[in-house]
Amino acid sequence: MNPPASAGVDPVSGVFAWTPSSGQVGSFTITARVSDGHVAVDRTFTVTVQRRATTAAYVAPVTGQYSDPVTLTAVLTDTTTLGGIPSLPMTLKVGGVTGSATTGAGGTASALVWLTEPAGAKTASASFAGNAAYLPSTDSKAFTVTKEDAVVRFTGRSLTLTTGTTSPVVLTATVTEAADGTLGNALAGVPVTFRNLDGSVLCTATVPSPVAAGTGTASCTTAALPLGSRALVVTMSSPTYVARADVGVVVVAQAAAGTASGGGRVTDPGDSSKADFGFRAVPQRKGAPLGEVVQVYRTGTTASVLRSATLGALTTSCSTTKPRACTATLTASAMTQTTVDLTSGATASVAGTSAATVWATDAAEPSTTLPVPPDRYAVATTGAVPRSLGSSGSQQLLELGNVRIP
Repeated sequence: MNPPASAGVDPVSGVFAWTPSSGQVGSFTITARVSDGHVAVDRTFTVTVQRRATTAAYVAPVTGQYSDPVTLTAVLTDTTTLGGIPSLPMTLKVGGVTGSATTGAGGTASALVWLTEPAGAKTASASFAGNAAYLPSTDSKAFTVTKEDAVVRFTGRSLTLTTGTTSPVVLTATVTEAADGTLGNALAGVPVTFRNLDGSVLCTATVPSPVAAGTGTASCTTAALPLGSRALVVTMSSPTYVARADVGVVVVAQAAAGTASGGGRVTDPGDSSKADFGFRAVPQRKGAPLGEVVQVYRTGTTASVLRSATLGALTTSCSTTKPRACTATLTASAMTQTTVDLTSGATASVAGTSAATVWATDAAEPSTTLPVPPDRYAVATTGAVPRSLGSSGSQQLLELGNVRIP
């Protein structure tokens, strides 16, 4: 007598039939009457139409790198029919980063989000809030945000000249985010540590704010360091960035007549790797000069540091025409080797010794308009580490540093 829309009684079988639509959720009181034309009988009953159960399933991904975009994917299905449900809104999240999407024909929803939270363990989730026809559902999976790649480079003053026997040294490193198109811009405050090869700390600095275009510079000043040449290891630590260590060389020297000193970085013409160096040679009235030679070679994720305080011959000469240029040739023996694991900054001593011949040219001095003078450097090592960077007649132009031959 009062059937819902689309409900009715089959006139032949007498069966009451009704397939509710999505708009017919709720309780319905229905009265049915049967009559033979003389006598009628009514029967009243209640039909409750419930919302259909759904199953939300988070699909992928389960990892991503800080500051990078990821496409979160989920599927919403009818729990009874297992078919995908189209045209319904879903919320997809990683940690506190949220994206919204609408399911397609197969019930799949995708949302593009940027991983702006620090690296670490997160939860990725997909949820459907429900509507008049469907019950809500949610699903989640563990998600790992990995650190963004960065590069730390020693870019400080390689040669510090003094008139005394000690001098503080300003150490500088440049930290650069990976150029992957999505900068995190969270370098401000990242600590950078400068250490000796034995692990002792020379000084620690933080990248100041603001940071422009994913690049920051950290500088600190050491305590007074004695005359000499030393290798140092530069590392950074951050909850959002990971970078290999770098190795540099700093030299504290006196610029007296007849001496030769220098420090800096050149490119190996053989494999295009970067090579750092430092040397200091002070001639003596009798015997070999005093000083040191430090040479850093890089191969893959390992830096080899060769160092000697046993110098041989030192010869210097200067041109008589302008622009004036001075050259030096220096030999060293009994060079010990220390390796630096650039992935961790860990050091290790290696057996065996090497010898070296150094050629250097002092063409000009640094200035505000010429921070890196057109000085040149070459070296050849033999023994445990046979390798060469140029030659006497083919010295490499400095990319960082200075050579001083007064």
